[in-house]
Amino acid sequence: MKKQVLLTALLASVYSVQSQDVMVVEMYDNTVHKFKVEDVRQVTFEQSSEEPECPVAEAVDLGLPSGTKWASWNVGATKPEDYGGYYSWGETEEKEVYDWTNYQFSDGAYYHQSYYEHIGDDIAGTEYDVATVKWGGSWRMPSVDQYNELRNNCTMTWTQQNEVNGLLITGPNGASIFMPAGGVKWDYLGHEGESGNYWTSTLHSVSDETTTYIHQAYIFQFTSSGFVRADYPILRNYGATVRAVICPEQESQECPVAEAIDLGLPSGTKWASWNIGATKPEEFGGYYAWGETETKDVYNHDTYIYASRIDEDGDGQYEGGYVIQDIGSNIAGTQYDVAHVKWGDSWRMPSYYQFDELMKHCTWTWTTKNGVEGHLVTGPNGKAIFLPAAGQLYNDGYIMSPGTYGFYWSSTFYPTWGIGNAYILEIISSYPSFCGGSAVLGQSVRAVCL
Repeated sequence: MKKQVLLTALLASVYSVQSQDVMVVEMYDNTVHKFKVEDVRQVTFEQSSEEPECPVAEAVDLGLPSGTKWASWNVGATKPEDYGGYYSWGETEEKEVYDWTNYQFSDGAYYHQSYYEHIGDDIAGTEYDVATVKWGGSWRMPSVDQYNELRNNCTMTWTQQNEVNGLLITGPNGASIFMPAGGVKWDYLGHEGESGNYWTSTLHSVSDETTTYIHQAYIFQFTSSGFVRADYPILRNYGATVRAVICPEQESQECPVAEAIDLGLPSGTKWASWNIGATKPEEFGGYYAWGETETKDVYNHDTYIYASRIDEDGDGQYEGGYVIQDIGSNIAGTQYDVAHVKWGDSWRMPSYYQFDELMKHCTWTWTTKNGVEGHLVTGPNGKAIFLPAAGQLYNDGYIMSPGTYGFYWSSTFYPTWGIGNAYILEIISSYPSFCGGSAVLGQSVRAVCL
């Protein structure tokens, strides 16, 4: 819906005081924009028409023996016949050219394992899995075994859907999916309409007497001639398409996605109704170190995956402190964002500015919900969310100060203390406030939806 707000009253009030001839707009990222009032004819507010960044497909049950469900379209697509995105194996963003020179996990020479980063024999469900990163929840890149099950139990027919060539795959129960023949990308798109090339999550490795070669991964490949193979190895830097799966054991472990609550905030940001890892508003949910996407038993520098010890004199003894890897000044929407990895789509860890907006525009009331202490945060439109005082985890897994304090990660680096620290929203019975905290701490995450 489009709404227009004419500036008659505003301009009248501005001109009534001669010095007020500039309209100042302050953004939530603290930037300021100034406009001469005489140049402004009209201000227009519009409802955003943007589609979700990466729309999530339907999970189709084909009646396979394992119970695995297959996505109705490719990652990056919006309908079955769309090719969707092209990705190098282990990367989660598209690019213009797919070559060893810009492959994230190679230095440009590929016939020796020392030139590759070994990111796993099976990357399903990890930070390198584009299906998990883009769609979150239980979505995964399929393994070679899952593609073999698809090939061995389904009828496969080369056909067209809306004038796009591809493979119609019909399962034992009569349900079907269509996989378009999107070809493969290098510095150009090749074999479009002639073959489908879909990444599996499985690494292809070959060893001789001295060397293990890990420069390839398996794809599911099919062609117009009837060739179908689930374990065809190609170079990892190639740009290929991805069709995601959900299997039963993943569904049972799924991280339930909360409702996006519109609090009536000026920015339009919506806040999750519960924490990452929870199933209802008063549950504490998971505790995560900043930039990590899984919970663990111990939270300190030794277990933080982005910390490494310092060997000051090179004798193999780590008598120094720690070096913390710089993973960015704002990790929202990246592979380090637990909200985006777990829930996918438009979910993000909130930035400092989004927390600041929540503090300034909402009413905060310390209360109890089903026996759990925390803050009820009520927005300008009367809707509310509950933030439980979940405490904090450090070292031996003992939860410090539950029911008294709550510590919620932002996505924003804390510059005062340097790399390895981030902004935290701290809640206690009197008021919420900001502080900086070490990235190694285990703390709660409440997501936002853009």
